[in-house]
Amino acid sequence: MVREVSFAVVETYMTARLVATKGMSPAKAHAIAAASTEALKSSAGQLGEHLAGKKATWDGAAKKDLIAK
Repeated sequence: MVREVSFAVVETYMTARLVATKGMSPAKAHAIAAASTEALKSSAGQLGEHLAGKKATWDGAAKKDLIAK
């Protein structure tokens, strides 16, 4: 739960910054922010599995992520 809220806060902040600094429409800024936070969330999960020593490989983690979506 905390992880999801943290990423939602980052996504909201990124959206606001893109609108304010780049003059993007809110819809476009949100789409970019959402895609960026999803990529970050996926990378964080893969790194966590790798550091936990679950015998996960980067290739296997990427395949698992693609299958889940």
